[in-house]
Amino acid sequence: MELGRGEEAQMLRIKANKLVSIDGLKTFNGKLFTGVAFYLSERGVCKAVVYDEGIEANLYESKYFLSNKTLSSVDRDYLASPDYLISEYPECEGEWSTFLYRDERFSGVAYSFVGDCCECERLYKDGSFVAKACWYGSGQISEVVSFEEGLSQGFGWFPTGLLSRLELVARNSFRVKLEFTEKGKVRSINIKNGYFDAISKIKHKLKFHFVKDKSFAANLAADSFLCMIGTDVEDRVLASLQSSDGLKDVEAITFMNTSLTEKSIMNLAKEIKLKKLCIEDKRRGLQPILREFKRIRPDCFVELNRKEINISHR
Repeated sequence: MELGRGEEAQMLRIKANKLVSIDGLKTFNGKLFTGVAFYLSERGVCKAVVYDEGIEANLYESKYFLSNKTLSSVDRDYLASPDYLISEYPECEGEWSTFLYRDERFSGVAYSFVGDCCECERLYKDGSFVAKACWYGSGQISEVVSFEEGLSQGFGWFPTGLLSRLELVARNSFRVKLEFTEKGKVRSINIKNGYFDAISKIKHKLKFHFVKDKSFAANLAADSFLCMIGTDVEDRVLASLQSSDGLKDVEAITFMNTSLTEKSIMNLAKEIKLKKLCIEDKRRGLQPILREFKRIRPDCFVELNRKEINISHR
């Protein structure tokens, strides 16, 4: 799937007992219901049905998981977790525990409800968390997360449907993280440990294809404050961001342990709105480059490893 705006067709996701039957049609709040209705049994077993204009269309199947028509499905409140674990990632707190249903390791889909709305669905295999997809009350997708075969993938969207974050992490290997503002501008790019070398080998595992190659940023626009981190942030990545005036509104840039060369750094001097350039980097030879940058752009604050770069005027 291509990653961009969240689901265009927002579907309400509610408990079936909130639907009202009128002349054989299902309604909600006085209107014919279009969305997903969840039928819950006394033991927490859940049946999810898609309705279109009040008519039952088919059993619900998540497009974010592999086919789940044959999987067991329950209300997550009926799962037990005797070894609940706290995760260092708040959005995944407890996901690393073992989950049981009726004293057996659970494999299937568990639905979480806030009031009468289903706000999240999680996929488990043999009691272990595999993936989840979450929604806002409006039916707009808010988050998709998966952990499979050593690859962690996380994606988030604002209520408007615009992308808020993207994160890919391979165990003992690469890391990619992009963060965006509510206006759709990128504010942070973190790519390191050989992602672009590895992408051809793992692209079949990706739920979305976004950071395809070093020119991925060509269609992005940066926020007024931009941070770029990691060894895979190199000249072609920055050049792709600049290629369509992606830096025209940037006022401050921070580079941390990147592979950018002198040419790319000096090329930033043409960004007329740039007022602050901060670099944290252990490589030698950067100070003369930044002194030259400061000479060309005396109006711009320049810092290397948290020490301001100044030039003397004789």
